[in-house]
Amino acid sequence: MTMENNSKNVLSSTLIAPQENSYVIFIKDEVIQGSNPNVKILPLPNAESSHIDDDNDEIISLVKFCSVCFLITFCTPLITCDLYFAYNDDTCVPLSADIKRYLEVSGYFGLTVLTLLTLGICCLPARNENLDPITVGVCILKTFSLLLFAFIFLWNIYGAVAFWGTVYEEGTCGKIVSTYLFISLIIKNVSGLIELAKIKRTRRM
Repeated sequence: MTMENNSKNVLSSTLIAPQENSYVIFIKDEVIQGSNPNVKILPLPNAESSHIDDDNDEIISLVKFCSVCFLITFCTPLITCDLYFAYNDDTCVPLSADIKRYLEVSGYFGLTVLTLLTLGICCLPARNENLDPITVGVCILKTFSLLLFAFIFLWNIYGAVAFWGTVYEEGTCGKIVSTYLFISLIIKNVSGLIELAKIKRTRRM
């Protein structure tokens, strides 16, 4: 009688998933050692592990949100100023066409990279799940963003070489435009060098 009751209790608290030449027994908060080598005993997830997963999801979401806010806060002023001076400044008479083209390309490509990076961060899965379509999409976005970053990095080097001495030192443009170009070229090139160093460090790892 006792053996029959024990058998009913075990059956009522277990979930058996048959597989080829083996089976798996799931028991909540218990581990049963079996003599059959083809038997795997896996504990069911308990409330504590689910709570930990929820906490990890919240942390990852917070990190993603902070990353997006940092990118927008850092990049938006430069992009806005590039496009504003490209279409509204007429003080750089000798170099007006060249500076206009440089600022337009810099502003629009910066906006494109910011958009792609934001989408890439937002599309990252919260957990290490098998989400092949999302993973492929994120990889494509990252690859395209890296290509655009390489172009912008070289474009900013071109801007520094072409306009650094002419615009700022010789006073070819107005004071506001020349000061902005001077400061923005420093920020853009330093940021590009830092990002390039991070990419190299990541590939070595």
